[in-house]
Amino acid sequence: MTTSPNSLIQGVDYAKAMADFSGPIVIANGERDTPNREGESRFLEQFPNADSVVITDAGHACALQQPERFAHVVERLMAVTT
Repeated sequence: MTTSPNSLIQGVDYAKAMADFSGPIVIANGERDTPNREGESRFLEQFPNADSVVITDAGHACALQQPERFAHVVERLMAVTT
């Protein structure tokens, strides 16, 4: 029996898991990643200092579909943390 990657993360309360995290948070979702886009607002309510970035012309695999745009998001985050 194989376990799908999605079954490993379903039901995980990421807000609870990150409750003690004090660093910067950036949520990067593809514009067509509807399920995760719907969850952004709930996450942002719990972490008012978090930032949300929508990567255009991408779905759930935004880092693979738009690697340069995703890299830019990561570079901006790294500039804030170093």
